[in-house]
Amino acid sequence: MAATVEKGMALAAVFDGPGRPLRLTRLPLPDRLAEGEVLLRLVAATVCGSDVHTIRGMRTEPTPAILGHEGVGRVEISRRPDLTPGQLVTFCVCNVCGECDRCSVGLTQKCRQLMKYGHTTLSSGSGLNGCYSSHVLIRPGTHVVPLPPHLAASPGLAAPINCALATVMAAARALQSHLPVTARTRALVQGAGLLGVFACSVLRDELRFGEVFCTDTVAARRHMAARFGASPLEPSQLEGEAGRQFVDSFDCVVEVCGSPKVFPGGLRCLRPGGCYVLVGMVHPHSQLDVTGQNIIRKCLTIKGVHNYTAGDLDRAVAYLESVLAEDRYPLHQLLSTPFRLDQIQEAVDQSDNFYRVLIEP
Repeated sequence: MAATVEKGMALAAVFDGPGRPLRLTRLPLPDRLAEGEVLLRLVAATVCGSDVHTIRGMRTEPTPAILGHEGVGRVEISRRPDLTPGQLVTFCVCNVCGECDRCSVGLTQKCRQLMKYGHTTLSSGSGLNGCYSSHVLIRPGTHVVPLPPHLAASPGLAAPINCALATVMAAARALQSHLPVTARTRALVQGAGLLGVFACSVLRDELRFGEVFCTDTVAARRHMAARFGASPLEPSQLEGEAGRQFVDSFDCVVEVCGSPKVFPGGLRCLRPGGCYVLVGMVHPHSQLDVTGQNIIRKCLTIKGVHNYTAGDLDRAVAYLESVLAEDRYPLHQLLSTPFRLDQIQEAVDQSDNFYRVLIEP
């Protein structure tokens, strides 16, 4: 039987550390909200790969905590004049001060007072800091975006916007600052997970790249990338004699697969003056095999992208709304059937079989 939410209480799945099952617990909802705070009742959350890595001990987060940062919620209580009860919204994964030296130059995701949803202990604030819960308390420094009509009708599809798609928008912004894009501009996307297929569509639709290629070791993912506007490549097609046609061939390479093994091949494919954007290798096992001259002699730009800004989230919401309105891509095939919150462990166990596992708290 599904666990239920008691009045005045939130139901949450708590992470106590690798090797320990997520446990359901009840936490009191706040009696009153401070100015700028918003209490959301979550209607959809998705299981990000970073959470799976945390649960499996591949990365470290403070415990005990409510994981989960990809989510859509309905406003229950608002202390903001622009948000009213009943609205469906998404929100930035980062709560920021907006005033420090990093925020003042646009690097808000590295705020000196940064707090990240799904990465914060129960002892911080109300404890309702993650999306594997019935409720999340949004803090005053968090950018919140109401969902337009098509996304509001498909909250499951909207859930990964505030991680995967917004990060892709940050990568696209980084490329735009380094590359003049024309009808002849070519990109290689390394990895066809959720960030990869989003990157393929964004580079084609938003940046208007002439050609976008995508490589992945899994044939089914290459096939999905093709449905999102890319020309799929097997990794072997970029190697040895077969890969000669792609040497110095791409204006940019976007890494979203998380594997350092792809880096030498990406350098080989980049034309002189090209740009390499690294997004996926956010883990300790990411030592790169490269010499300085490989970068210097080709006059390359290497750009790291981690998380995103409020503007990137705004662009991500607007973009996915247009995609849904025009039914351009098979978005619904990226999600699993929904799991309940009390099925969270099963949902995590199934995460390798889907682009995103959907939870309806």
